[in-house]
Amino acid sequence: MASTINASNSGGGGIVQTGDGSGVLQLQTGSANAVTINASQQVGIGTTSPSTPLQVNGTTTSNTYVSPVVSTLTDGATITCNTAISNHFKVTLGGNRTFALSATPSIGTYIVYFIQDATGSRTITWPSSNWKWAGGSAPVMTTTANKIDVLMMVSDGTTVYASMSLNY
Repeated sequence: MASTINASNSGGGGIVQTGDGSGVLQLQTGSANAVTINASQQVGIGTTSPSTPLQVNGTTTSNTYVSPVVSTLTDGATITCNTAISNHFKVTLGGNRTFALSATPSIGTYIVYFIQDATGSRTITWPSSNWKWAGGSAPVMTTTANKIDVLMMVSDGTTVYASMSLNY
C-alpha cells in the first residue's frame, strides 16, 4: 500500500512513499514517476529501479563530463577520441597510429591509456594544431610489448595541454 502526498492543486503529481517496507520514495509529474530513491539511497531519473548512486536514463546535458568508466577507443590507422562522451579512455595499439580528437575538448581533464600489444614497437603521430606539450615537444612513447603509457590532457576549451607518464 502506498501513501501519496499530493503536491499539486490539480492532483497530477506528488510524492509517493511505498508502504510495503521497501523504503522507495518517488516523485511524480503527472502520473509518471520522474525520480525514484530506493532504500539503498540510489537515485534514478527516468528509471524506477536505479542500480548506481545516480542513474539517469535519457539524454542529459552537462558542462563537464566525468566518467568512472574507462571507454575503449577503436584501434585503427587513426584513433579518434571523442571527449564529449567520456574523459577516461584506453586503446591497445595494433600498429603505428595517428591520434586525433573529434573536436577541441571542452574545458576539462582527460586521460588516455595507450597499451602496446604483444608485439610492441608501436608509435603515435600526435596532433599539432592547438596542442602544447610539457617540455615543448611530444615524448617518445615506450615501445616495449604490453607496456602502458598514460596521456594526460587539460583543455581550456581552445588549447590542449598534454603530458605523458611512460613505461607502466
